[in-house]
Amino acid sequence: MRLSDIAFGTTDWTTVAPTVHQGETGVAYWRTRQFGAVRVRMVEYSKGYLADHWCVKGHILLCLEGELRTELDDGRVFVLKPGMSY
Repeated sequence: MRLSDIAFGTTDWTTVAPTVHQGETGVAYWRTRQFGAVRVRMVEYSKGYLADHWCVKGHILLCLEGELRTELDDGRVFVLKPGMSY
């Protein structure tokens, strides 16, 4: 993916209204900004959140706090802790 035609700017994520997304268990709160074809989200998951779907899009994640356990469709498991990304 090429990142082009995106003007320089800052985002105060506290001013971006969250949307609520129910999981199989728990809930995710998405704060979303769109920059051309690129969608950037800050997501907060409730304790015990389990997604209700498989996502086939590519993602870049950065864990800010807590721990995020991601299981892929092929069974691989990745755990992110604060400061880690994939």
